[in-house]
Amino acid sequence: MTGSLTCVISEISYLCRCCGERHDSLPMSYGTDAPAFWDPSLANDESSALAQEQCIIKAEHFFIRGRLVIPVTDAPPATEFDWGVWVSLSRDNFARALSRWTTTGREQEPPYFGWLSTDLPLYQPSTLLLKTHVHTQAVGNRPLVELEPTDHPLAVERHTGITLARVQEIAETLLHGLPGSRVLACDRYHAGVCAARMAGLTHSCPGRPALAAACDNFLLGFMGGLVPAVWARVADVA
Repeated sequence: MTGSLTCVISEISYLCRCCGERHDSLPMSYGTDAPAFWDPSLANDESSALAQEQCIIKAEHFFIRGRLVIPVTDAPPATEFDWGVWVSLSRDNFARALSRWTTTGREQEPPYFGWLSTDLPLYQPSTLLLKTHVHTQAVGNRPLVELEPTDHPLAVERHTGITLARVQEIAETLLHGLPGSRVLACDRYHAGVCAARMAGLTHSCPGRPALAAACDNFLLGFMGGLVPAVWARVADVA
């Protein structure tokens, strides 16, 4: 089902407060397969497309998939917890990211500004449209998503870290649906198109007029070869 929650497990066991059983593996990563603004009806839209790592909606909104990593303060070294998230990029930065998709050394790219486009469970207020910076990683690795420092609970956890007890709490809430969870079902992780929120996905680009034609021509040529599932939906309207 589109938008279903997926997780990656570790070898850390835990005693579940919900079912009373000891589980051999504690999930350390959760993600979804589309931005919150994607709706299944867009699959038939000629100007929209969803691929594994990229998404375009109405030939106006451009998204890339990344990892929002949170340090686990009391876990063994190199232990990571992360949320798999989608981030909205400007058209120019989206094109730039694709132009470097298979280029060795692409991790030297400067960060791209973006709006968080995944409505993560367990956080109030919503995580949608938090300001981020997207850091390109080596070829074959998803970009890392850095949140701008604020008092939002997700930003606080991102910058200060969480404990294994918090990781367990997340697992119990998401996998067993403890009372009080913001997760009504996996679909809660996949909010669908919301016009008011989509209107907030604006990207400032002082050089946009001068770059527009070059960027559009680049997308025509490059996306056709790299992500045909995406560009097939956009070529006619670009």
